Amino acid sequence: MMKISSRYPIEAFALAFVLFTADMKTAMLVGIALVFGDVLSCLLQEATKEMKINKAIIAQISSLIMFGALMIMLWQSELSWRLVLALAAICAAQFKHAMDNIAVDEIAYGDILYADSIAYAAMVVLAILREYLANAEIFGCKLPEIPLVSSAFGKPMMALILAAITVAILNRILKTQCQDQAALWVCLPMLVLEMPFVWNNVPEILGMLVGVIMCGLIYLTMRQKLVFSETLSHIKGVPVEMTLLGIIYMVVTIL
Repeated sequence: MMKISSRYPIEAFALAFVLFTADMKTAMLVGIALVFGDVLSCLLQEATKEMKINKAIIAQISSLIMFGALMIMLWQSELSWRLVLALAAICAAQFKHAMDNIAVDEIAYGDILYADSIAYAAMVVLAILREYLANAEIFGCKLPEIPLVSSAFGKPMMALILAAITVAILNRILKTQCQDQAALWVCLPMLVLEMPFVWNNVPEILGMLVGVIMCGLIYLTMRQKLVFSETLSHIKGVPVEMTLLGIIYMVVTIL
């Protein structure tokens, strides 16, 4: 009997931890959609087990439904290209998770809901932490400040590092390991969505491309060392590579 590759969609949640935890309200909405998408994928897979339907189509359908749910939840008067691409990247990561588990013989819904619920709770806690440390407020309510409050916690570099710690803790609690290429589904979209820097004195598009390519090459080069390094199972993969990318962002920002 085949087992699920991971107990929760690591890549999708990891990306959401970085992109949608700047405030608690957004984190709660995106987290609900992620849990909904994961459970829906399992339900559709179970319902069509006896039918002659390509399982990849089922995974695509569930991902598209989740994309629609995210769009409705985060609907704004003016949708930005960044928001659409961010949601598409999360849905692509969810699709990858569904494809990894496409040949599972038996789905344990209790285990899936348990893992997704813990990941959702972690996302909300991370959003509360980031929102307070960045703005000294939670859910829009102003709170007393502490010396640790800094706008840096609202920026990508700290988001990556805090998200990496969160994923590592989740992997430890849920006894989950990341696949070798899992981090690429998180780090590469991040380079596009949160550009580390834009090269000045050239056309804007060219400057953006130069920034993404340069940081991408640095990340991929250093990643080769991490892939073959001996690290603890719960921090190997997504957590350690997100930390690496966060450090790259930090260095580029200082320079």
